[in-house]
Amino acid sequence: MENITIDQINGLIEQHHIPFFDTPFFRSYLNDKLQSYQMEENPYIEYVIFGKVFSVIVTTNQIHKVWSNVPIDYYRTHLSMLENCIETNFFDDPELVNWTRNNMNYATFFNLISQSLDKHDISNVNNLLRDTYNQMLKILQRGFNVERPERWRLKEFHDHVSNVYLEKTTQNVSFPEKSINEPYVENSYKVYQPNDTLTLAKWAARVHNCVASYADKVFQKRSEIVFVEENGTPKFTVEIDYGPLQKGTVMIKQIQESCRGMGQTNDEDRQRCQRMIERAVGLAR
Repeated sequence: MENITIDQINGLIEQHHIPFFDTPFFRSYLNDKLQSYQMEENPYIEYVIFGKVFSVIVTTNQIHKVWSNVPIDYYRTHLSMLENCIETNFFDDPELVNWTRNNMNYATFFNLISQSLDKHDISNVNNLLRDTYNQMLKILQRGFNVERPERWRLKEFHDHVSNVYLEKTTQNVSFPEKSINEPYVENSYKVYQPNDTLTLAKWAARVHNCVASYADKVFQKRSEIVFVEENGTPKFTVEIDYGPLQKGTVMIKQIQESCRGMGQTNDEDRQRCQRMIERAVGLAR
């Protein structure tokens, strides 16, 4: 990478200009970064330094598109957050800018990102932001509204928008008869089955697996899907052979705990799930 010049940086600032860039604080910050960059001999460190400067310039400009009244001190206080190359290019879309401005203030946005970066790396944060706003744009373009979430946490915001997206775009069809007619509760566990394709799709979105694609197997009466929650949180996604009560046994085809697809889990979990499902179906008490 060739050394950048102050003229190149100034060109970037001119392209993405906001009042924050005129402050002595930002000029001092910029000069420090530029000097560090030009003295550095390690190309990777050069890349990191320039990446931080670029991110601050571009991200503050994107945020300014939504909230032109952000106090200068907010940018100063959250400077390390702004250096993280946060994905905000969805604010190029007027519909997303309007929704965000009408439903969220700048303090909420800064806190939303800061709290997420405390728990997750920037890649995970950007994936959640990208997926959230991509789905929101599709909802708004269909003429539907998205209510604000009850709490401003990035994962909850993402899940809230995902649920609205599924409700507005999924053709909801009821499944045939189920083997577990009422949810079965055992200690901290709840065992039940989805009533329809929308419920199945929402579960798949929550646990990030591919179980929504198993709807055809349910309609064709080749499999049934069973959900297991622990303390109200998804724990296991289970595919069983269809009609266990008629066959007199529960045959588990697949059981999945993590968010990495419909795969296998350990024998102890498998056996525990089988016993609970048998009791839920009515084969054992």
